Amino acid sequence: MSVGNILLSFFIVLVVAFTITGTFIHNKIKSQSVEYITHKKTYKYLIENRDNSFNKLQLELSENKISISSYLAKYESINQDYKLKLKDYNLKKAKIKKEDAVLGYTGLKYFLLGVGSRFFALIIALFYFTSIIRNTYSTIYKKYFNLIISGIFVLVSSYWFSWSLIFKVNSIGEYDFEQWHQNLLLYIFPLVVLLSSYFLAIHNNNIEQKLTKKIYKVMGWAYELDEKGYIKEEKEEDFAIDRINLTDEIVL
Repeated sequence: MSVGNILLSFFIVLVVAFTITGTFIHNKIKSQSVEYITHKKTYKYLIENRDNSFNKLQLELSENKISISSYLAKYESINQDYKLKLKDYNLKKAKIKKEDAVLGYTGLKYFLLGVGSRFFALIIALFYFTSIIRNTYSTIYKKYFNLIISGIFVLVSSYWFSWSLIFKVNSIGEYDFEQWHQNLLLYIFPLVVLLSSYFLAIHNNNIEQKLTKKIYKVMGWAYELDEKGYIKEEKEEDFAIDRINLTDEIVL
């Protein structure tokens, strides 16, 4: 096996491992970060402090410790202080959510679930599509029928995979895409994936077929050897020509 084939096999294993892991690992990741959960707990104390201050002020009024005008002034002061603290709370909450977000998703958990599952479907569709190209069929109609069906799987899975990235990323304003730009990308990407996978599979299939023929040819030379392992005299000229042709084909 050549280095190229080893690297390709290693890459395929990594892709498959990533897609499978991405579809299940989200179950082990919390939907909200520790910082976000800790910050949300402070809202309860914010409300309690406001209500306690209101209750204490109401008690003072009922016991005639303060006048109505003083009550109203302190009530407004407590309310304004609460609004300022609530504003700071919401600003920090929004900041944490933005830091936790991943490409338009609220967190890594939902990113892996949304993108990973669609990427997994795309990889499965591509494997199915390329296997259809490599197979042999009794009639041309069966081949085209299977190609069309598998091609539709690739187009649909490519569309939803691109949607899971393009639409989400654009929704957070990361890129200033116009609507038609977004739609164009959503429809072009599946076509690019389909065509590139088709021609790459055809190219790879042609290389394998040529390599197989050359191996058969080399193996066939074994039948041209005599008892001592040398080329038979009557086959030497043909062998020399075949060797030159094979060398030229490999180099080219």
